[in-house]
Amino acid sequence: MYDLWYFLGRVVTDPTATANQLTFLDGLVPQKAGTQISRATTDIDYSVLPPVTQTVHSVVAVVVKNPETNQVRGSMAKIVANDCPVKVPVSFYSAARMVQFKTVSILYKDLLKIAVVYQQVLADWKTAGKAEPSGAFNALLGACLIDGQLRDKATNGQGNADTQVQEFGIKPGSDEILFLQKLNTKLSTPAAPGVAATIGSSFAFDGWSDGCGDIVFDWAGQSERAVH
Repeated sequence: MYDLWYFLGRVVTDPTATANQLTFLDGLVPQKAGTQISRATTDIDYSVLPPVTQTVHSVVAVVVKNPETNQVRGSMAKIVANDCPVKVPVSFYSAARMVQFKTVSILYKDLLKIAVVYQQVLADWKTAGKAEPSGAFNALLGACLIDGQLRDKATNGQGNADTQVQEFGIKPGSDEILFLQKLNTKLSTPAAPGVAATIGSSFAFDGWSDGCGDIVFDWAGQSERAVH
């Protein structure tokens, strides 16, 4: 997941570089790397009686295609290899996630809107004589984009945030955490029209309590490489 977190963060902190690597996606029509579909997933919990049934309707379900998605993986790998502070491989899963975000245009557009606000906060930050956030910050930012609970912990000092932040190579209470707080505050004000209320509100799911909505066992011939 680190590869995905880092790349998502890079889309916000340097949208030009990442966009240059992903522009070929726009030229794949009608053979796009991903196809948006409607999906309803029904879970049945037999650990209690009577069994509990829950149906989740996904509006961002995408079936990704190969070899196009593998091209995305290769493009992401170039960014990660050149700029990431730690050397990590880029998985097909992470590439499929980026295809999902690019295919469901509202998600990618929100990323680019957040990028605009990021540059505004960064300009004020540099004017105050502060150093630009490190490469490790990209991964933390990317993780916050898809994990609302981590975002809240990191920006509000909740729970075991210090431990989790340190795992990204960032010191608790450092300038980078202060920068993340300022970015989150800026995104939640009316001065950022059209942008998700806070970092992660368009992407985040409660993975800590809701679990993972990814398909683990594929339906042969119907849902290979599906993400939702």
